[in-house]
Amino acid sequence: MQAEIKEAKLLDVIRKRVIKDVEKKYGASVVDRKVVHDKNYIAIDGSRMAGTFHRNGIQSASKLFSGQSVMSTNGVKNILFETIFDLNPELLNRDKEIDTVMNEIYSFIMGLEGANMTKGDIRSIFYGDKSTPMALEAYKKDNPDSAKNNILLRDMKISHRKREGDPDFIIFNNKSQDRELYQRAWTDLFEEAPSLASKLVDYSYSASGFNRNLFSFFQFIPTQEYVNRGMGDFMNNLKKVFNGTDNLENAKDQIIRHLSGNARVIKTVANRDRSAISKDIDSKAAFVIQNKGEYIIGENNFGTSETSRALRDNNDNLYKLVGYTVDGPLYRAVEKLGYNDKGKVIKEYFTPSNTTGESQGSGIDKNKHILMAKASGGSQDIFVPLSKYDSAINKYLDNNRFSMEPIQPVVSELKDSIIARTERKTGITDKEIQEAKKICKIK
Repeated sequence: MQAEIKEAKLLDVIRKRVIKDVEKKYGASVVDRKVVHDKNYIAIDGSRMAGTFHRNGIQSASKLFSGQSVMSTNGVKNILFETIFDLNPELLNRDKEIDTVMNEIYSFIMGLEGANMTKGDIRSIFYGDKSTPMALEAYKKDNPDSAKNNILLRDMKISHRKREGDPDFIIFNNKSQDRELYQRAWTDLFEEAPSLASKLVDYSYSASGFNRNLFSFFQFIPTQEYVNRGMGDFMNNLKKVFNGTDNLENAKDQIIRHLSGNARVIKTVANRDRSAISKDIDSKAAFVIQNKGEYIIGENNFGTSETSRALRDNNDNLYKLVGYTVDGPLYRAVEKLGYNDKGKVIKEYFTPSNTTGESQGSGIDKNKHILMAKASGGSQDIFVPLSKYDSAINKYLDNNRFSMEPIQPVVSELKDSIIARTERKTGITDKEIQEAKKICKIK
């Protein structure tokens, strides 16, 4: 029933034609201008799921070693639909926001342990005297000829932290616009300074998630380095896993935690709409919404309105729905992931094989705090640790757990319909999927 609700919503979008070429975007089969159904489900052909995502050149790794992109698999569509319907079903009508979520899914995939692009140690890459930017600066100082003649090194400079505790960044000025020249320079660096060359690969992922931004340079990673890191086996086996409908448990959680700064994807709660749950707990740490109209995402099986699973505020604090009280839905502040400041980006996607459920903690100190007030005039931003209110919030929840209504599903994943099609279309056996998971280091 729930999967039918989700597909009915998608069908309604298709009928209203509110997204240009929506059939192509979602791969819905159309015959004689009518959407084809398969046992009451929309027949979705993943090979045609495109959109601007495929035109932005951000899929170099996922397209290098195979014909079908991992990004068009059933598993990716599951993550996309779950994230959209948890946050705001109206996102189906927004092409740009769908691309934003898809880009984050791609970053998540490249952060899986089997991709070998990150070990999740953000602090060693961006912070301290031994960070990658500092290692680059030291190498250029000790090797002036290489710094001058290697075009990759020549076009890199360091942006030092402005304040104690801030990250260092590499500013890449793409002056040449010649991909082959940069790749050749990076290959040469692997011969001259293999440790630094490898660190720059790790950095290039963590500073972009393999999505283009103002200072990204991952697009110049030598193809041989992808081969050396086992990207071919990883991508080919990941397609088996995702075509087998598997949906990684913590994908959605990590993606949402990276999007707290995006008001177009996550709904922003207005100060007037939130009320404190206790005199001991600041409303920026936890609150209930009394006027929940604009935060509703649909009705559950009992006919009761459900609200967005996550909200943000104008300070980019992130809040997670805990449950429903008699006064309204209750949200509490949660730890964010990632960093984005004027084109300087950090992605904290990393999923080791023994991790399930919610994502690991952030390596960025500010993400563990609530921004209570932004700086004005000569003042500074005011932060308080999330942990300051943990005890009081947990005590409140314990005292009210029996009176609170639980969160009910509004729309679940497309798994039922996808499984039926997958068995007929892919022929992937459970044994093959389990073997592929081992290779990808996914439990």
